[in-house]
Amino acid sequence: MDSSTVINSLFGILGAGAIGSTSFMGYTFFKEMHKTEEYRRSLLSVAELLAKDKTKVLLNRSDGIAHQDWKTAWNHYREKNNSVSKAGEDPLKVTNFVSKKGEESVLEDFLNRCDLESKRWVSSDKDTPYINVFKWCTKDKK
Repeated sequence: MDSSTVINSLFGILGAGAIGSTSFMGYTFFKEMHKTEEYRRSLLSVAELLAKDKTKVLLNRSDGIAHQDWKTAWNHYREKNNSVSKAGEDPLKVTNFVSKKGEESVLEDFLNRCDLESKRWVSSDKDTPYINVFKWCTKDKK
């Protein structure tokens, strides 16, 4: 057999293998991407999920730290997390919480953390961001 025929046959086999492998990998990639897209579509922001709740409503960030709803939420947060002694151990990870938890005036970062956490994506009301926002950043619906 002529060496050029062997080489051409070898290139043909390698080419077919490469095309088959590429096709399989492409199929697998797009299949996984589709699953990822389905998963993303199933997610809701904490705020969107809270809007469906019949008992609680998310506090409005634009009401500001002087609003009574925020004062009530802050006092509840301080009271329930009074034993926190290390930075970052409080549920919302409010900046300087350990040194400021004794202050009655609402910390701006408390509002910021509630706002930030309410924009996180969750799959259910069992996810930690949802639980934290539900517990610390809401009031009862009237």
